[in-house]
Amino acid sequence: MRDWTKFFKRGDVVIKNGGGMAVVFDGWANDAYTEFNTTVNLYCDNNTGEEEVCTTLLFRKATEEERNQFIEKVERILKGKYNPDTLQVEPVKPTYPFKPFDKVLVRDDENNIWYANYFSHYREDEDYPYACMDSSYRYCIPYEGNEHLLGTTDTYTEGGSE
Repeated sequence: MRDWTKFFKRGDVVIKNGGGMAVVFDGWANDAYTEFNTTVNLYCDNNTGEEEVCTTLLFRKATEEERNQFIEKVERILKGKYNPDTLQVEPVKPTYPFKPFDKVLVRDDENNIWYANYFSHYREDEDYPYACMDSSYRYCIPYEGNEHLLGTTDTYTEGGSE
């Protein structure tokens, strides 16, 4: 490729040949197009990093499926939403700002049934951020309007925390 600017574009997800690392391309680090800057980096051990300089020849552009998998994985690991404008995964505030003692339905994953509980507080930077009276949970939705989900594994679809 004679003009690398036509190959990698800002915001592209690129993958290290042979695996081990996937990154968001930010721009060229030099005029020779032999090195580039990254924003979000994902390593094979599921650790993440930011802003690194990488060697162009070691990377290829991700397929659309690989790109989608990368975005989903970094959003899950960094507990946020990828912003294509800033090329960063940004924190996501909970959909419902529950107050202490609000009635809620909670569960830990999609295969569990919904349980009724009382909300206590929100714990940022936790895998189970919704602290309730008996434990903490991954998913939490308002009880009112969702009574029909109690005791089921049905999906909540009205814009809640899932």
